[in-house]
Amino acid sequence: MTDNGKSEIGLAILGVMGEVGYVQKEKKGGLPYSFAGEAALIKALRPAMQKHGIVCYVSDIVEIRQESFETKKGTVMNHVTAHGIVTFMHPESATFIDVHAMGEGMDAGDKAGNKAATGLLKYALRQTFLIETGDDPDATSSNGQERETEPAWPPAFITELKAQGIVKQKNHAESLMELSPFEKDADLQDVMRWALIYRARRADGLKTKEAAHIATSEYEVST
Repeated sequence: MTDNGKSEIGLAILGVMGEVGYVQKEKKGGLPYSFAGEAALIKALRPAMQKHGIVCYVSDIVEIRQESFETKKGTVMNHVTAHGIVTFMHPESATFIDVHAMGEGMDAGDKAGNKAATGLLKYALRQTFLIETGDDPDATSSNGQERETEPAWPPAFITELKAQGIVKQKNHAESLMELSPFEKDADLQDVMRWALIYRARRADGLKTKEAAHIATSEYEVST
C-alpha cells in the first residue's frame, strides 16, 4: 500500500471503518456454504464511502497470468490470475492511497478474466477497510467441546477423492475436509469441483493450505 504523503484519505478511511465493520455472509446459487461477495461489500461500503468522500477504481493491472487445463471429463478450463492496483482517492483534498491486490478466476468460457477482476476489487475493499465476514472462533468457548471421531465426509467422498488421485489415504481426505468450505451434507459434485481446483493448485507447487484457500476463492467466483 502506498500513499501520496497526506493524511486526509487516511482519516476518511478511518471514518468508513468506524461505520462498516462487518458484512454478513450469504448462501447464493445453491452453494453448500456461505460467503461475502463483491456486491455485498459494495452495498455495505458505498453509503459510508460517499459520506466520507472516497472514490475507488482499478488504476493499473500490474500482471496477468493465464493458463488452460483439461479436467478428467475433457472440459477445458481457463484460469486467470491478476495483480492490480486499486486507488482509493479523497477528491476534496486530492489525497489517495494505492492498494495492491490479487484476483483469480476460472471458467470454461471467456469469463475467467472478469472473475479475476471481480476478486481483485473484492479483496482490495476487504483489506483496505478491514471488513470482517465470518464468525470469530476466539469468541466461542471450547469448554465441553470434543473433536469428532467420525469422518466429516461421507465414505463416497473419500472414495471419489482417492479415485481421482487427490488423496491417498482416508486420513488425508479428512485433513483436506478441514480445509474445505463444505458441510457434511454437501453435494459430491460440488466437493469434487473444489477438489479438482485444489489438485491443480497443488500441481502448481502451492502448499496444502495455500492451495485450499485459493481453490475456495476460485470455486466461489466460478459458480
